[in-house]
Amino acid sequence: MKKDFFCHSERSRGISYHLLLKLHSGIRSLHALRLVRMTKYFISKIHLYHYIILIFIYTTTLTVASYQVTHSYFSDSASSTQNAFTAAAVFPTSTPTPTTTSSNIVINEVNSSASSSAEWVELYNPTSSDINVSGWTILDNYFSDILPTVSPIPSGGYAVIITDNSVVNAIPISAITIKLNGNAIGNGLANDGDSLTLLDTSSTKIDEMSYGNNISVFLIPPSNPNINQTLIRFPNGADTNTANDWISTSSATLGINNN
Repeated sequence: MKKDFFCHSERSRGISYHLLLKLHSGIRSLHALRLVRMTKYFISKIHLYHYIILIFIYTTTLTVASYQVTHSYFSDSASSTQNAFTAAAVFPTSTPTPTTTSSNIVINEVNSSASSSAEWVELYNPTSSDINVSGWTILDNYFSDILPTVSPIPSGGYAVIITDNSVVNAIPISAITIKLNGNAIGNGLANDGDSLTLLDTSSTKIDEMSYGNNISVFLIPPSNPNINQTLIRFPNGADTNTANDWISTSSATLGINNN
């Protein structure tokens, strides 16, 4: 009886031991499974963070790369759509250049260094139409002369105002000769400085200039010409309303292009 009980007890202990082994093995398997799952979880998290970092770097790079684009021919901001850059088609506005030709008759050349009777003034028509200057007025400071009836100055053509027939032979046939009744333009063009003003029949100021010590038109006028020199607009017909339009020359060009 004792022997049977002892044997039964031994078997029970054997069974319990095996059960414990299986239980321990199951627990180890469970821990291993949980460890595998946790490892996979952490790996997936690491991959996710890795992808997030890569996406952040990529988008940051695109943002920096698409911030501004310049071109050698023009510069402007640009935007990026799916990494394809397009520049705004706006070109810089150029600075306008001053008008260098007048829209009306200009005083184009002045000979003031000769005797009063040999002085002359050249007019130039830079427009595309003929202009009639008959009845216009030319002023030398406060003294004036009315221009007689003459043919219109053709487009691109010249007229020369004189007081003495001795100058006529020097005027080309293509230019209009305007001879005043007096023996001087105004009261004579002063060698050291003077001014000239041209008015139309309605007394509208068409053009004016001054030279030498006369600052009524230009605060810093062109220097008065020396003996045997004339003052010319250069380039021919240049009209920016400044003294820079004028230079002195020893080669008179009455009735022809100053260039």
